[in-house]
Amino acid sequence: MNSPRLALKSKDKKKALKSVSEDPALIHSPPIPQDAPVPDAATVELFFDRLLEKINATPEKAEELRQQPVDRKWRMIRSRHEVQPRYSTFFYTEQLQRHMDPAMRSRKIKKKYLKGLMRLHDVLQSLEVDLRTNPGEWIREFIDEPNRGAYLMVQLLTDVQNPPPLVKVKKGYEALDRDPNLFDEHTCILCLKAIMANRYGFTAVLNIEDSIRVLTMSLKNPQPKTKALVLKLLITAAITPGGHRKALAALDHLQRVTGERRRFENLVAQLTAEPLDHHFQVAALCFINSLVHTATSMNLRVFLQQELKSVGFDPDLVERSLRGRQDVGVLRELEQWRSNVVDVQGVMDEFLMLRNRSNLLRDEVDLLQGRIEDAEKERHGMAVQNEELVQTSEKYHERAKMLRERVEQLQRQYEKETGKEVTGTDDEILKPMEPPPAAGTYAIAPPPPPANAPPPPPPPPGMPGAPPPPPPMFGAPGAPPPPPMMGGKIPGGKQRALIKSNVPLPMLNWVVLRNVENTIFTSIDDEALISTMDFGDFERQFAIKRREVDDKAAAKREAALKKLAEQITLIDSNRARNLVIAKRRIGHPSTKVRQYIQNTDLDGLHPDHAELLLKFVPTKEELQKLNANADKVQQFGEAEEFLHEMAKVERYESRLHVMTFAGFFDELVATVSPQISYVLKASMSIINSRKLRKLFEVILAFGNYMNSGRRGPVSGFKLESLARLLDTRSTDRKQTLLHFLVTTVQENYPEITDFYDELEISGATAVSMQTLAQDVQALRKGIDITLFEREKQSQNFVIFSFYNRALQKVTSISENYKKMDDAFKDVCMLFGENPKATDPSEFFGLFVNFVRLWKDEQHGMCMCTVLSSGDMLRRRMSRKRKSRRRR
Repeated sequence: MNSPRLALKSKDKKKALKSVSEDPALIHSPPIPQDAPVPDAATVELFFDRLLEKINATPEKAEELRQQPVDRKWRMIRSRHEVQPRYSTFFYTEQLQRHMDPAMRSRKIKKKYLKGLMRLHDVLQSLEVDLRTNPGEWIREFIDEPNRGAYLMVQLLTDVQNPPPLVKVKKGYEALDRDPNLFDEHTCILCLKAIMANRYGFTAVLNIEDSIRVLTMSLKNPQPKTKALVLKLLITAAITPGGHRKALAALDHLQRVTGERRRFENLVAQLTAEPLDHHFQVAALCFINSLVHTATSMNLRVFLQQELKSVGFDPDLVERSLRGRQDVGVLRELEQWRSNVVDVQGVMDEFLMLRNRSNLLRDEVDLLQGRIEDAEKERHGMAVQNEELVQTSEKYHERAKMLRERVEQLQRQYEKETGKEVTGTDDEILKPMEPPPAAGTYAIAPPPPPANAPPPPPPPPGMPGAPPPPPPMFGAPGAPPPPPMMGGKIPGGKQRALIKSNVPLPMLNWVVLRNVENTIFTSIDDEALISTMDFGDFERQFAIKRREVDDKAAAKREAALKKLAEQITLIDSNRARNLVIAKRRIGHPSTKVRQYIQNTDLDGLHPDHAELLLKFVPTKEELQKLNANADKVQQFGEAEEFLHEMAKVERYESRLHVMTFAGFFDELVATVSPQISYVLKASMSIINSRKLRKLFEVILAFGNYMNSGRRGPVSGFKLESLARLLDTRSTDRKQTLLHFLVTTVQENYPEITDFYDELEISGATAVSMQTLAQDVQALRKGIDITLFEREKQSQNFVIFSFYNRALQKVTSISENYKKMDDAFKDVCMLFGENPKATDPSEFFGLFVNFVRLWKDEQHGMCMCTVLSSGDMLRRRMSRKRKSRRRR
C-alpha cells in the first residue's frame, strides 16, 4: 500500500485532474481514430518524416525505421499522434510557482488554497515525460514568455536543494509533501536535461544567471545517478563559449559551500570510494578530461592537471579499483587522460636541452661571424694592396715609355752622326726595363746575356750627359723588395699556435687589430704568459654548462628533432600554425573530423568548430602540392596531414557551410524574427496613427504662423525639427515652444494628448537595417546551400529533416522582411526621408526622443498644477483661520 508521502489519494487526484480538465488551456487536438484507414504510401511517408523529425532520431536509427513496412509505419504514426501533452505549459508553470511560494511551506495554510495543487513529485514526473516526448514547439512554448519554464526549473532546483525539515503531513495536506529521498531533485535535473536536449532550450538555460552554479550544487546529492547526470550536463556546458569559465567558477562556489580545502577534492575521493558506481565513474572521468583538455590556455591546462594530482587523482589507482573488471567506459576515459596529459618535467627537460643547444649554436654562429669579419678585413687589405701595386705598375709603364722615346731619339741621332745602323730591336734593347709583374704574380728574372755579346754602344759625343740607367729588374742586385703577397706575414705580427681550452668557453666579441706594427702589441708576449698561468679557476667559473641527460632520452629527442627536420611542409608557416591550433581546439583526430563532416554529425563536430574550419579550406595550390606529394604522407607535418585528410571529403567547403548554418540556424532565427517584427510594428503604427497626423498639423500651423512673415510659409518640415522645439523660448525665457504646444493641445485638442499610446516604436530603435539585411541574406544563402547538399546527399536524414524544417521558417522570414522593408520605405517617404540613407535606429529614435520630451513637459505641468492647487488650499485655510479669530 502506498504511503501518503509518495502518492495522492485517488479521490484528491481525481479532483485535481477534474480542475485541470476544465481549464481551456489544457484542451488538445483530438487523436487519429483507431479505425482510420491506412492512406496511400506517399502520405504515410510524409507523416513518417515529420515523426522522425519530432523524435530527433539519429541517422542510423532513422534509416532502420524507414525499412519498416507501410502498415507498421502507420501504426507508429497513429500511436505517436495519440501521445499528447498530459497538461498544458501554463498548468505546469502555475503548479511550479505555487510549490515555490514560501507561504506553501507553512503548515497553517488553509485547505482551500491547496485546491488543484498536485504533489511536486507527480508534477515533475509528468513534466519530464512531456518535455522528452513532445516536439520542439511545445518546449519552446514552455521556455518563452510568459511561462519562463527554464527559469522556473532553475529556481525550483535551488528550492529542492534546500528542502524544509521533515514534518509529518496532516490529512488533506498531501500536496505539500516533499520526497525525503531527494528524488525530486533528480527528477528536476532530468527536466533540465530534456530542455537542454533542444538547442533553443540549451541556450535558454545557459543564459540564466547562475544556472551552472545551481546545477553544480547538486553534486552534494548522495545519489550516484544524480551526480552522474549533473556531470554530463556540466560537460556539455563546459565546451560552449564561456562555459568553461562558468564551470570553474561554479566549482569554486561548491568548494566554499562544502568546506573543501581544494577544488575537486570530494569528486576525486568519490572515484574510488566503495561502493563503486559505473555510471558515476565514467561521467566523472569524462568531466575531468573535458574540463582539463578544453582549457582556454596551456597554462590553465597544466594548472588544472597539477591541481587534480595534488588532491590525489591517479589513473592507476582508479584502474586498480576496478579489480580486474573490464569496464570499457572507464578504461577509455583513463586512456584518453594518459594520451592527452602534459608531461611537464619532460617538456622542461626538452626545453633545457634545446636552450643549451641553442646556446651552442649561437656560440658557433658568433665564431663563424668572427671568421667572416676577419676574412672581410683581410680581403679589404688585399684590395688596398692591389690598388697600390696597380698604381706602381702604371708609374713603371710611364717610365718605360719615356725611356723608349729617349732610346729612339738617341738611336736616330747616332745613326745620323755615324752613318751606322744600330743592331737589335727595341724590345731587345728595352727588355731589361719591362714593368713589374701585376698583383698576385711573381716576377721572373730574364736570362743573363751571352758572354760574347757586344757591350751597349757608348753615348754619342757632344751630349750633355748620358740618360739615366734603366731600373734594375726584380731579383737583381739593388732591386727594391717586392710587395707582400697572400700567405705572407702581417707586418709586425708573428706565427701563432692554436690554443685549445679544456672545457667549452663563451666567446669574447672583440675587434681584431690586423696590423700590429709600431704598436704596443709588438712588445707583448702573451703566449709565454698562457704557458705559465693556471686557468683552472677561470674554466670552472666561465665554462658553458651542459645538462646531463641519459642516452636514451637524448637519443629519443634527437630522433624527434630529426623527424621534425624530415617533415614535409607545403603550407605557409603562419597558416599551418593557426591550423594546428584550430585542430587541437577541436580535440578530435583528423579521421574523426572527416567522418563527422561526411555524416553531418553536429554532435561530434560543434558548429563553432565547423565555422572555424571554414577559415582553413585548402586552396587550389595547396591541393596540387598535396597531390604531388601523396606518396610521402608519413612525412607530412600536422597541418599538411589534416588538409590531406580533409581533401578526401567531397564538397568539403559546402558541407562545412551546411553544418555551420544548421548549428546556428535557431539562434539566427531568434535574432532576426523579433527585429523584423519591431520595425514592421513601428512603421505601421506611425502610418496608421491619426493622432500623430493631427499633432503634426498643429506644429506646422504654429511654425508657419511664426515664420511666414520673414521666411514665408512652408508645406512641411523634417523630423529633426522636433528636437528644436525646445530651442525657441518665450519673451521672459521661462517657457519653451514645446511647453506651449503641450498646453495648447491639452486645452484645445485633448483627444490627441496621448498620441504616443498609438505608437509601438521602442524595440525598433535598436535595429540596424544593414545588419538585418545581411542576416536575412545569410539565411537565404544557407538554405540554398542546404538544398544543394540535400540533392547531392539524398540519403542523409539529418540534412533532409533540417531542410524541411528550415525552409518554412526562412520562407516566412523572407516574406515578413519584404513586408517590413516596404512598410519602412512607406513611413520614411511619409515624412520626406530617404529610406536608403536612413536607418531604423535613427528614424524611430527621433520619435522616441520627441515622445520623451513631450512626456517630460506633461509631467512638469502636472507637478505645477498640484503645487498651485496646494498653494490655493493653504491660502484658503489661512483666510478661514483669520476670519475665526476676528469673530
